[in-house]
Amino acid sequence: MSERFVSLVGAWKLFVSHPIFGGGLGAYVSQKNMTADGIPLVIHSTELWLLAELGLVGFLVFAILGGYVWFTEWRVAGVDSAAAVVALCFLGFAVMSVPADMLYQRTFWLVVGAALAVPRLIPKSSIARQPEPASTGRT
Repeated sequence: MSERFVSLVGAWKLFVSHPIFGGGLGAYVSQKNMTADGIPLVIHSTELWLLAELGLVGFLVFAILGGYVWFTEWRVAGVDSAAAVVALCFLGFAVMSVPADMLYQRTFWLVVGAALAVPRLIPKSSIARQPEPASTGRT
């Protein structure tokens, strides 16, 4: 837990010293912050990582684009299960990215990418509701 707090404090200091454009991608690791095992320490918060290394500008790019995708998918989530998957993945991402860096989670991006591609893979003609067969009157 102490390494986590060290990374958060270090990230905040980097952000405060470069608030607009950040310290640059990889700036935190290049400061030679190490774990007790000698492994480079990474920032344990997606939001702080974006703020520290990309500044407010980079953070807003991610936040605005992510918010747009979430809002767009959330609006149709009631009728489109793929959109519901995307919206719920983004909610999970938002919650989990506070204590952990989620941008490196390949599974998240794979699921979101697949769910965003689903509506484009199914031809619109097959989505249209087929008429029900007429009743023959037999029971």
